[in-house]
Amino acid sequence: MRPERAKLPGDITPHVMRHTFASRLAMAGVDLRTIQELGRWEDIRMVQRYANLSRAHIREALDRIGRNQSVATPLARPVS
Repeated sequence: MRPERAKLPGDITPHVMRHTFASRLAMAGVDLRTIQELGRWEDIRMVQRYANLSRAHIREALDRIGRNQSVATPLARPVS
């Protein structure tokens, strides 16, 4: 559907909607390969270009590391 027929504001284009779609999926924890399938991108590099993480999402990821000290602990040594 063309933007004129959908009566979208001029700054909301199908291109912008694809960015939003991919970004929200990525921030919801959906893996890039699944996003690629859903968005019908041929190349995973296009998914990486479209799926942008918000600053708030990145900040929350860093906060999670701070709250969960076990994430930063070294790996356990294998039993001999």
